[in-house]
Amino acid sequence: MIVAYPMYDAVFKYLMEDMRIAKGLISRIIEEEIIELTHAPQEETQMKLKLDMESIGVNHQDYVAIIKTSSGELEKIAIEVQKSSIQPKIESFRNYLSEKYRKYTTINGKEIYLPIRTIYIIEKTFNKNLPSVLKVDRNYINVLTQKKYEGAKDKFVELMTHDAYFIQTRLLPPNLENEITRVLSFFTRMFAIKIPAGKELTDTEKRKIARELDIPDEVIDKINDKLFLRILTRLFGGNSDRQVQMNTELSQKWQDEWNAEQEEKDKIIAFNNLKIEQRNEIIEQKDQDLKQNKQELKQQAELIKKLQEQLNK
Repeated sequence: MIVAYPMYDAVFKYLMEDMRIAKGLISRIIEEEIIELTHAPQEETQMKLKLDMESIGVNHQDYVAIIKTSSGELEKIAIEVQKSSIQPKIESFRNYLSEKYRKYTTINGKEIYLPIRTIYIIEKTFNKNLPSVLKVDRNYINVLTQKKYEGAKDKFVELMTHDAYFIQTRLLPPNLENEITRVLSFFTRMFAIKIPAGKELTDTEKRKIARELDIPDEVIDKINDKLFLRILTRLFGGNSDRQVQMNTELSQKWQDEWNAEQEEKDKIIAFNNLKIEQRNEIIEQKDQDLKQNKQELKQQAELIKKLQEQLNK
């Protein structure tokens, strides 16, 4: 079955607009039961990042959720899911988080601040040594006794800190048995369409193939997972939705142009680094020649001194 690839902004937004999919996907990642999930105000779901003097759109989907904690208590939290094909500069992440901490949520006419959970789905590998799905949580530690605090969590502390999940899609194992990697497999190139050897394709055809995944029938038949099948159906629809495809095409063309510009910049940087390296080698050689000359002059001075001593005898 040919489906749309959700690492593209338009497809990702289309996928996450299905609240049952969003609820199920987030629940599996944070490994907690979500009782209720609603979208945060739409104006908070998009941001623009400045990266190398370019305006990069990084897709954010923000939600308000009621979760059931491991202790059985209900907790209302804000959840941010970010999908990016690149790793934006750290200041962009921090600036966005500062905005998230600054803003309150209006619930039943009351303005309140909610604990935050962040999920980052990033295609570009930024650290191959980390787990493909990484959770960074917070423990309460009594520094004086060096023991973990096991009491009730404090609301003030919870609002000043947050848990984060980092998913590097290129590092995800092709494991369809695990319920987390199974649904995240759509964000990988595990089901990428392979171009037949020797077949020439136009740029348009290549872009179309890059936007699609091919899920084999034998994979679909053996997976009894309602969430997986719902995502599959949704992405199949996204592959035939004209508006989604038009937005994805524009996004891919822009990404291709940005990649080409970035490659050119990398070539210039590599060339300049080579020139600097060659210049450093020349300077180093000159330093060595200068040291050798100094050593030879020192030896000549010592020889002259010895000759003078012999003449004075």
